[in-house]
Amino acid sequence: MTTTNHAHPTPAWVLDVLAEAGLPSAPTAVPLPGRNETWRTERPTQSVVVKQLVGPNRRQRFARAAAHTGHRGPLTPTLLHADADRLVLVHSTLADAVTGSELLVEQTFTTELCRELGAGVADLHLGPLDDVRDVPPPVPSVPSEQAVSALPIELVSQFSAGEIQAWRILQSDPQLPGYLRDLREATAAAPRTPVHGDLRIDQVLVADGRPYVVDWEEHGAGDPAYDTGSWIGEWVYRAVLDIPTSRGDGLGTAQPDGVLHHQDLTTAEVVQRGVAKLDALTPHIVAFWDAYRAVRPVDAAEIARVTAFAGWHLLDRLLAHAHAASSLPGLHRAAAGIGKRILSNPAGAADALGLALTEAGAA
Repeated sequence: MTTTNHAHPTPAWVLDVLAEAGLPSAPTAVPLPGRNETWRTERPTQSVVVKQLVGPNRRQRFARAAAHTGHRGPLTPTLLHADADRLVLVHSTLADAVTGSELLVEQTFTTELCRELGAGVADLHLGPLDDVRDVPPPVPSVPSEQAVSALPIELVSQFSAGEIQAWRILQSDPQLPGYLRDLREATAAAPRTPVHGDLRIDQVLVADGRPYVVDWEEHGAGDPAYDTGSWIGEWVYRAVLDIPTSRGDGLGTAQPDGVLHHQDLTTAEVVQRGVAKLDALTPHIVAFWDAYRAVRPVDAAEIARVTAFAGWHLLDRLLAHAHAASSLPGLHRAAAGIGKRILSNPAGAADALGLALTEAGAA
């Protein structure tokens, strides 16, 4: 896995875990980024990743992750040890793995990777519910109508300036609560399958040319459309972020880094470039979706939920970016606007994204 962190003496608790698991000790380890306490041991052979879950809902997240057997679904690193008392998971490492996020920015996340991932996710969704029946179900991050209308002052007082701007964007649209209510009601009534529950491109590692899905802390019984919609939403979000760059379609500038600097775009130029960027990434969306439907057929109702979750994903990314931001760049506000448009008309957006129902993909 690509990282800029340096090796440190292995923490004592990591050495204890390795000993309890019967795994080789390691004098040094590299800390990895993320919400948990995670270390990768440094050894010529059998290097492992040791993760101790911390923060909110850590026991529920541990139960979900430990329940993922890896017998079905996309490739995933092998779970070598799980300690319910310490809330520690130990996984095998992937040699020379690169994150999906890096490959996406470098334009080297291929349609073939998307196809393999689509088929793997479909296989996960076809798996038996017995494996996850006893773990806490994942909850999609769609806010309530009340939250989109008004938030308690005690909560708002803890927000960053960026979060205040983001929630103002959400709460300024009087129709958004209705769109989100429709989505919550539709997903609550949907059939349950095993799901990853947090399928984003930064949850994918690529090693030896194959995609591996990691971080199964939201794994459980849920609406399969949340997984597929979140994944498709990642590509729509990337298309928006690419508007001022030359990535994907060559529509850029003569700047060495291919990014427009200190140059305002007209509304027409933003629309033109946005359409071109999405057109450039649509083959990746279609590759994932066609491979998914070849394994697991879907109906029109599920396609509507997939598209709506793709729209919500753009708003969710807005909130995630705002958490540590003092202000929101225009591109993130534009992404939020596109997300709201998708939520307002999921059926129409499905056609635009290449998700329309065909006879081959029908149930």
